[in-house]
Amino acid sequence: GTTISSNGRIAIVGMSTPNQYSGVETLFVYDIFNDKAGPALDISGNKAVAGTDWPSISHSGNYVAVMWMANGTGSYQGTNAYDVNPSTLALTYRSKLFNSNQHGDLGVDADGSDIFVIATPGPQHEFVKIKLSDGSQTIVNAGLDWSSWSHTSARCTSKPGWEIISTYSIASGLTDGWT
Repeated sequence: GTTISSNGRIAIVGMSTPNQYSGVETLFVYDIFNDKAGPALDISGNKAVAGTDWPSISHSGNYVAVMWMANGTGSYQGTNAYDVNPSTLALTYRSKLFNSNQHGDLGVDADGSDIFVIATPGPQHEFVKIKLSDGSQTIVNAGLDWSSWSHTSARCTSKPGWEIISTYSIASGLTDGWT
């Protein structure tokens, strides 16, 4: 989950377990330009649920998204957003982005807003775009005919609003290739 903001400054979202036996797990951001780490946010409570899937920093460096290993509405379930304080680099809980940990990615919308795009679970087969600033959600592909598994990449920083979606059905697996 280490990623870099588009300007290369608020650069690294880190997870640290200083002592593998202590069970202390923290999340922090690092400013490459100023060689400064933000204060660590204790996320050790996630181990009781299922653990951390990935953290990622938004393209602007203003937000961090954390996808947890378990689905649900709890603190360490689904996908959460955190604000990054630009001067202290401290992380503050902002909102629950999605109750699922389906595959998703951070990107930039056509208007320049930081977004999270996620594949919804279940038979709808939709991708949902969520603005990190206000949590508003928009279905971006209603009616796309695909079967089950998908992957999205919204890292098209030179083409804001674009994302790459690939998919295949469970029946064919990878034997028929990606469509």
